[in-house]
Amino acid sequence: DYIPQNPKSSFNSYTIGTYNIQRASRRPYNTFSAEDEYIDTEIGFQQIEGCKKILVEQTDADYPVPYTYFVEPEQGYFIAYMNKRYASTFKLTYINDNGQTIGQPLTIDLSGTQKSAVAESKLSVSQNGVALHYKLSPQIENLNGQYTICNMNNTMHRKQGEVQSSNGVISIIDLPKGIYTFSITCNGKTYSTKWMK
Repeated sequence: DYIPQNPKSSFNSYTIGTYNIQRASRRPYNTFSAEDEYIDTEIGFQQIEGCKKILVEQTDADYPVPYTYFVEPEQGYFIAYMNKRYASTFKLTYINDNGQTIGQPLTIDLSGTQKSAVAESKLSVSQNGVALHYKLSPQIENLNGQYTICNMNNTMHRKQGEVQSSNGVISIIDLPKGIYTFSITCNGKTYSTKWMK
């Protein structure tokens, strides 16, 4: 007997996709380039008690007019279709018989992330809020590469630097809480993983 709660959404993950008819229905305009890389982006949402349906307003940086579609609240997430070259902003509206509540915009920008080359080594991380411990397994001899730490919801929060070893520690005390990617690029290959502070 009340309007829905305030929508709360977050970026979960993405996978590489292909452009097809289903995506065209969600993205009703066409911009093609040899550099285009389409991705299926998973966006989670919470506080859905009393919500009967969710209206998603998606605005892509390469097209100024937003478009809308409905998703079901029961799943707890939905898949958005994006062009990786451009940022997208999502605004969720929870709707029930008593009214609607509009959430804060969520902007996802993956345009700065590199395409990952097929890599034989696996990158793993652990952290304690102060330091990020990383390990490439199996180790790479004479590693001389670059690392990038990037907040997946706000690319303003990022760190970059050099790595000289397959095992190491990087200070993250100055980074706010959030979901991050950690990538190491060396010898033309990129090793990447996701972690949460």
